[in-house]
Amino acid sequence: MKKMKIICTIITLIICSVQVNAQGQSKGIITGKVIDKVLNKPVEYANLILFSKKDSALVNGTISDVNGNYQMKDVPFGKYDLAVDFIGYERYVIPDIYINKENMAVNTGVINLEQKSEVLDEVQVVEEKNYVEYKIDKKVVNVSKNSSVQGGNAADALRSVPGVVVDAEGNVTIRGSSNFRVLVDGKPSVLSGSELLRQISASTIEKIEVITNPSVKYDPDGTAGIVNIIMKKGNVHNLGLNGIVNASVSTGDKYSGDFLFNYRKKDINYFIGGDLRYNTSPSQTELTRNTVADDSTMTMNLLKTLSDRNMIARSGMIKSGFDYYLNDNNTISLSGQFGLPEYERVMDSRFHEWDDPNTFHSYIFNDDDYDISGYYYFINFNYQKKFSNPGHEIMFNAFYNVWDGERYEYAEEMITDTEYDPLDYPVNKFRTEQYESRKEVRIKADYTLPVDSTGKFEGGFQGSLRPVNADFIFENFDTVSQDWILNSTFSNDLIFNNNIYAVYAMYSDQWKGIQYQAGIRGEYTDRLLELPDAGKKYLLERVDYFPSASLTKQIKKSGQVQLSYSRRINRPNEFFLNPLPAYSDKYIITLGNPDLLPEYIDSYELNYMKYLKTGFLSAEAYFRQTNNTFDRLFELGDDEILYVNTVNLDRQYAYGLTLSENVSVSKWLSIYSNVNTYLYQLQGDYITYDIPDVAASFDLFTRPTIVIKKKYRIQPYLGYNGPGYASQGRVNGFFNGGISVSAEFMKQKMTAVISIMNPFNIFDYYVDIKDPEFTSEFRMRTEANVVRLSLSYRINNYRPEKRNEEQMNNINQGGMF
Repeated sequence: MKKMKIICTIITLIICSVQVNAQGQSKGIITGKVIDKVLNKPVEYANLILFSKKDSALVNGTISDVNGNYQMKDVPFGKYDLAVDFIGYERYVIPDIYINKENMAVNTGVINLEQKSEVLDEVQVVEEKNYVEYKIDKKVVNVSKNSSVQGGNAADALRSVPGVVVDAEGNVTIRGSSNFRVLVDGKPSVLSGSELLRQISASTIEKIEVITNPSVKYDPDGTAGIVNIIMKKGNVHNLGLNGIVNASVSTGDKYSGDFLFNYRKKDINYFIGGDLRYNTSPSQTELTRNTVADDSTMTMNLLKTLSDRNMIARSGMIKSGFDYYLNDNNTISLSGQFGLPEYERVMDSRFHEWDDPNTFHSYIFNDDDYDISGYYYFINFNYQKKFSNPGHEIMFNAFYNVWDGERYEYAEEMITDTEYDPLDYPVNKFRTEQYESRKEVRIKADYTLPVDSTGKFEGGFQGSLRPVNADFIFENFDTVSQDWILNSTFSNDLIFNNNIYAVYAMYSDQWKGIQYQAGIRGEYTDRLLELPDAGKKYLLERVDYFPSASLTKQIKKSGQVQLSYSRRINRPNEFFLNPLPAYSDKYIITLGNPDLLPEYIDSYELNYMKYLKTGFLSAEAYFRQTNNTFDRLFELGDDEILYVNTVNLDRQYAYGLTLSENVSVSKWLSIYSNVNTYLYQLQGDYITYDIPDVAASFDLFTRPTIVIKKKYRIQPYLGYNGPGYASQGRVNGFFNGGISVSAEFMKQKMTAVISIMNPFNIFDYYVDIKDPEFTSEFRMRTEANVVRLSLSYRINNYRPEKRNEEQMNNINQGGMF
């Protein structure tokens, strides 16, 4: 109740702030909205500069918000010209704006910005967006601008983003955390972070938004923030048919193909798309483990494991939907998607176990096949109601998501000679089956109310029901009866219900040239973990609150600075909570922890952007404190089995500074680079590795783009991810790199890309674990010199547009004021 009183008090203060601001306007004001003329989408952070008509002196300036809206307060009486600029767009000028007693409020309406272009023999070449764009509160990755990822997946597209690390298996971490929320077109998925990113083809993605300090309007889940994947859509503003078809083939049995068609007729827009993928990822791993005697004077037991493994991903997907524009103020949308993903890991391992002195040697060969298969589908309904006052609207969303699948593993363990040829000994076999059903029902309503001409109040409600049912069966093969026998130690049923109900309120406005936003979100959680076979139930009910705030200020003519804060949560899933053991192999067993507490994260950021005529410079400083930090605990049992559990450390601190630049050196060369340096501290009772009091690391990435005759592009890239620490180990730094060459044909309708990934076999992943009872080392090498050919064909996406003389005279006169 105390927390709810705090929430109500803050909401009351926000409403009072709205009323105070509504009474404070005394001078002239200019408002309006900036949109992309072709895409009909808001242009965020467009620069609007007011010049005196008398002497052309700069009088005032501001930027557009996330919805393209802008407002310019405290404008003295007079006559002005308003200039609108943004990188990649033509300058737009509105002349002869009068502010006086009779005309104190001027609304310029919708300002349509046009992308910069040149006209060459009736072929229009549009100035490209940067691959990574900075918008203060988020990074926007324009996936189509990186030719090396075409034919890859969403995880590949994130490799060059500052603060993002992608390992050999496509596992993603953001600023050192693998816990982040993944949305697709703003909607959640039953698949988790990295798993979902590996499933989505890069060629179907328009852009990816990385939001490290989201406002209270978003779910607070995810230590590192939110990754929002915006899928490609046809040009819904043009009547008729348009679309795109993509295909790729790579060495090492990798194939993919997808399509998207869009058809607009009067007030209805239809779309349909599909995707087929087959991908193999072979690798070699080496694991060594030394068990130390109690007196630490000699090695008692050594284990060395060499593994060849291949990860095979197969998937098929179909999606369809429509938008129905009832009138200018009412729109409904209905869409759905059905998919059949399958993931298989085939692994052959050779175990050599011995002691010191050499009195015992054992050689074991393990053949392991692990498979995940199933189906998913979702249905998404949206309704948007606009009122007569611009910006005043209600958005309603209903979302239903289902995953129904099976995880299957089959393994054979056999005693061999030194060459790993089987001996005449019994073969140990086991198999596991896990049937899993996940559902999510989500109802959400968002309300936006403009206040005066500058402020905005936003509020909403969200209810989310997430039931999970899992049945895990473990069987051993009896060599005597030649039959499969249920192993009750590793078999169990699980029921997990996680229901969350949330309300939020947020207010944003401007004061003396500073844009500010503040809000709070309250959540009630009702969670149940039930293990029917064990007769155990674990209940949790709690109320949490999550505030957020930000201040944004334009600095001089072409810079912006922002200070922001948000509180977030990382909730443990059912597998982290399940206390019953899960068998990995004869040397490793994993257990969950029902007493595991959620992680709570306080995140602070100070960001600065400097726009240049040929690009930008950016600096991001951040601090993150994580309470109840999750970490893996490795304990060696008396049976020489390594038990892996998840525990709460006390807390973790992370500090960082990210510097980025994207500059066009000339018409044919542009360079994008970033460096992310960071410090972090771990505190807790389980730390056994010799970690520095303050650990330091850094990541580097650079990718030049060379343009030849405007149709050919060469993009080499090189990245380095620095070392990192956990409570019991250290991960060494590693390189990744490649090169791609792209070309356009058939009047830009066809694009071909050839890329080479991991040339010279530079990727080397190494982990070192130390404990008083044992040490362990793990090394992985992945496939090298992978060559990929990707083709893309556009249907009616490109429409040359003739320009009048006035427009042609204005070309290249834009820029950052």
